[in-house]
Amino acid sequence: MEVNTSYLQWEPILKPEELYKNSIGFGHTQTVDGKLFWIETRPEEGGRAVLVTLENENIKELTPRDYYIRTRVHEYGGKSFLVTPNNIFFVNFKDQRIYKQNLDNLQNISPLTPESNADGSVGKYAGFDITPDFKFLIFVYEKEFTDKENGNYIGYLDLGFDGIQEAKILHQGSDFYGAPKISPNGMQIAFTTWDHPNMPWDTTKLILLDFIHGKLIDQLEIQSPTDSSICLPLFNLQNELFFVMDVANKDENDYRNWWNFYKYDKSSGSIITITQELVEFADPAWLIDNNSYTFFSDTKLITKYTSNGSSNFAIVDTQGKDVQYLNLNKISYIAYPSVIDSENIIFIGGGPKLISSVFTYNISLNKLVTLKTSKFIDVSEENIPQPKFIEFKSGNVIAKAFFYSPINSNYQQLAGELPPLKVMIHGGPTGKTNPIYSLYKNYWTSAGFAILDLDYIGSTGYGRKYRDGLKINWGVVDMENIKDAVELLVQEGKVDKTKITISGGSAGGYAVQRILTLYPNLFAAGASYYGVADLLELAKTTHKFESRYLDSLMNGDVTQAIETYVERSPINHIEKIKTPMVLFQGSEDKIVPPEQSRMIYKLLLEKGIKTKYFEYEGEGHGFRNSKNNVDAIIQEKEFYKEVFIQQE
Repeated sequence: MEVNTSYLQWEPILKPEELYKNSIGFGHTQTVDGKLFWIETRPEEGGRAVLVTLENENIKELTPRDYYIRTRVHEYGGKSFLVTPNNIFFVNFKDQRIYKQNLDNLQNISPLTPESNADGSVGKYAGFDITPDFKFLIFVYEKEFTDKENGNYIGYLDLGFDGIQEAKILHQGSDFYGAPKISPNGMQIAFTTWDHPNMPWDTTKLILLDFIHGKLIDQLEIQSPTDSSICLPLFNLQNELFFVMDVANKDENDYRNWWNFYKYDKSSGSIITITQELVEFADPAWLIDNNSYTFFSDTKLITKYTSNGSSNFAIVDTQGKDVQYLNLNKISYIAYPSVIDSENIIFIGGGPKLISSVFTYNISLNKLVTLKTSKFIDVSEENIPQPKFIEFKSGNVIAKAFFYSPINSNYQQLAGELPPLKVMIHGGPTGKTNPIYSLYKNYWTSAGFAILDLDYIGSTGYGRKYRDGLKINWGVVDMENIKDAVELLVQEGKVDKTKITISGGSAGGYAVQRILTLYPNLFAAGASYYGVADLLELAKTTHKFESRYLDSLMNGDVTQAIETYVERSPINHIEKIKTPMVLFQGSEDKIVPPEQSRMIYKLLLEKGIKTKYFEYEGEGHGFRNSKNNVDAIIQEKEFYKEVFIQQE
């Protein structure tokens, strides 16, 4: 029976505990001789990630309880395991060492790398590949030092060596490396590199090595257009090298503005264009080896593509250069596809009514099979919020977002009442939102909140020009996008202008703090998760991967643009903040150190602004423990409730 009551009185159909209880996340997939493997992350086990396989239609856990598969390369990590017919190679999170595990005897596990290197550094490893003869394990190799900047390389282990060995360096000289890929004949290795101050979505180089019998014979830098972002190199079965690339400063209707497919012709030394589409065939390389395509025949690959904020599959004929767009009606998000055979793939995905799951997909039959969902949900379809893709004018750009109306079949809105709004800002800032069913969003919409999930300029999925639109202007144009989107919803009569909240993590947390200094009367409350308060301090203390990221966003480093860093740091404009703010932080965050949140909390207290601060012991950049996630959502909602009550 529906009850007429205020949105603020709606009881969510989900309890906070239900959002994370028995809930798992999914990571990279792999197939070996038709066998399926993937990573599962368990919030109820402190975020422990384990490798599982499908065996006789049952899912079998392969990682013993004392181990946790996760790498800290670039701190964001990436693919940290590799399965061969006989063994599993993986990185153990606790000590970051590479281990070998026997597939026939899962308890037979031995370390291959030392606890520390001869030079005192700690080795970190990601993005594994192995030569066809199984003699050499190749990977991204990072040396972590305590007294100087980390070193990054392409490294390898000689698997013929019996015992613990320090990784050997195959390639060095660049600040960063992408995951190496080995040709089927084992004679070539391809990978990307980039140098400060670039990020991997700015300007990268593609390197091709001749590697025979464990020896580097020759190397070649493949010449590409200036300011091109190359990613995801991969060989087909004929040892031909393919990759994805976009080019800066192109019009949005120019295919070069988008991440398209190319092939390197070694005989002529030229780059051959394969696709000329106005969609994205890749994502920013925040993670090592974030693959988005795989070959399923000699001349055909199946790939994820993103358009208007949603993802689906396409088949690319690399010989005929044709693109066939598939339509998996339930799907709007895709990650980590791996080929099973000439007709089947495995991938991680989800959709507006479909929670994140592991799927197999039969290409010829267009048949989707669910192997495992992240969580069983007992939510009726009438209570599942549906994303509405919206575009709106903001300055001289058309910005993007998804809007969700509040929905709860137990209640009916009071006549004339408008709902409160929760504005959600993703991290990155080179990230994107995904229109996939989310228990988190379902909790808030059933609690009476509308949601604006914003893909402000700078977000991925809309071409390079849109992505680069934030350069020089971080903390300016994205703030305009947020303001304009909120004002549009208010003008259209969709939300209550007195009950607008904003939340975000990392760069999204910075956006929360920053916009409350720029538009102090626009929001009723803000929730900053591990957000940036002081850009100058961040530039000094953050990890190597992002240590020069601000250069492009601020139009120079701290010595060149110090006034910009100071002006755009929320901590320097506390006097402008009127809005209550709650802050959440992990004590072990190496990307945005805890001092960032502690500083602004202290200043808010001194100014008398309503605030609360929650720091979770042992958490890093993003919370993995279910208990902490549950507490955070309870505290955030309670904070909003207190603010709204004070308004009355």
